[in-house]
Amino acid sequence: MKKIKNFILALIGAGVLFTKKVLETFKKCSKAVRIIIIALLCLYAAHLVTKRVRRVIYRNFGRYEWRDERICGNIWIHEFHDDKIRLYDESTGKYTTPKLNWISDISDDDSIVVYALPEKRGYLNVHTGEIVIEAKEYQKAWIFSEGLAAVVKDGMIGFINRNNEVVIPFKFPLPKYDNENNYYVFHNGYCVMTDINGRVGLIDKKGEWVVEPAYEYILSPVNGYREVYDGLYGVLGPDLKPYKPAIYEYVHVDIDKTVTLAKDGRMWMEDLDGNVIVPFMYDYSDYLEYPEDIYCAEETCYVLSEFSEYYIGNKVGIMNRVTGMPITDAIYDEVKMISSCVFEVTLSNSFDRTVLDLEGNVIIP
Repeated sequence: MKKIKNFILALIGAGVLFTKKVLETFKKCSKAVRIIIIALLCLYAAHLVTKRVRRVIYRNFGRYEWRDERICGNIWIHEFHDDKIRLYDESTGKYTTPKLNWISDISDDDSIVVYALPEKRGYLNVHTGEIVIEAKEYQKAWIFSEGLAAVVKDGMIGFINRNNEVVIPFKFPLPKYDNENNYYVFHNGYCVMTDINGRVGLIDKKGEWVVEPAYEYILSPVNGYREVYDGLYGVLGPDLKPYKPAIYEYVHVDIDKTVTLAKDGRMWMEDLDGNVIVPFMYDYSDYLEYPEDIYCAEETCYVLSEFSEYYIGNKVGIMNRVTGMPITDAIYDEVKMISSCVFEVTLSNSFDRTVLDLEGNVIIP
């Protein structure tokens, strides 16, 4: 510690001596030389300050020109170094908006999109780049759908029209925790909405409940059918009544007018009339191997079997990969072959292992 202290003192002393020497030399110079030296020092200091100021300005106000994006006709998005954007009209050479945090995705069905300022939301027309509803009073906003848009004011959700007139009063509380599956957008005359407890139902354009809030989320309709979730999955029909009750572990309504369902270790596909069209389905499968009695290079050799393990969600079952048919439902946590004719499985929520034969019958419980 003493050596470090002495070293620092020596450096300070050397610096003082050097400074004195420079000052003495400076004083010996002629007046003209001293003026030139002072001017050069001032110019260098000004250069450093200017360089720093330019960096700050560029960082805050410069833009990424290579990220320019045309969004509609003559309207472009310019992105700046401060992570803000502005809309630019190429035909006039002028910006049509101040700096914005972001704008929502642009739809082929509507020219009005949401734009964001800190803690505020408004609307603009992407065809003209002009703001149509200023971001002053709304804390959150969603795109227009069927002539209405959901907005949040003082923590409550209501709906406005394009003239910024309130059509459905601000009577629905904004959930404390956002659910990314819930979008407050009208489809076929109905919109997902939450109650004071965060439960989800459907309202009509009068703001009246047509499906009581009894779900965790309700998805947008596909062919009029809506997937719902409340611990388990179900489907609402076009009449908004349960087409499939919420008792399934998986549900998917496809645009080809089919419904895929999973329950109790089985997955299958039906048409919208309830007829089974694909009786056996799964998410993915993998080959099963069993160990041979001989050893290869002091390691166990494995032989590819004619069976596969197949998965539905995070549960596994056994299928014959030659016939493509299951020999067990997907109800196990783990499956492996311990010989050419025996499976070892682990049941869900259990550490106990069960031995099955090639037909799925229990040999050793």
